[in-house]
Amino acid sequence: MITDKAGRAHFVIDQHVHVGMRPARSTTASSSYLPDELITNMDANGVDMVVGFRKPIRTRTTESRTSASSPR
Repeated sequence: MITDKAGRAHFVIDQHVHVGMRPARSTTASSSYLPDELITNMDANGVDMVVGFRKPIRTRTTESRTSASSPR
C-alpha cells in the first residue's frame, strides 16, 4: 500500500511478473527472479499483490519438439 501526498492510501497491484529460473545459457538481463526476491521487492516498494507467471523453461528436447511441430 502506498500513500499519496494528500494522505490517501492506494492498493498496488503489479499485473505482470515472471518468476522462476532460466537456463544458465540465457542471454536475458536477469536469469532468475525467485519468490523470496519478489516478496522482498514488493515489501520495499509498497506492492500489495502481483499476477505472477512462471518463466518457461526450455530445454533442447522441448525446443526440438516445438520446431518439429511448427507448420512450415
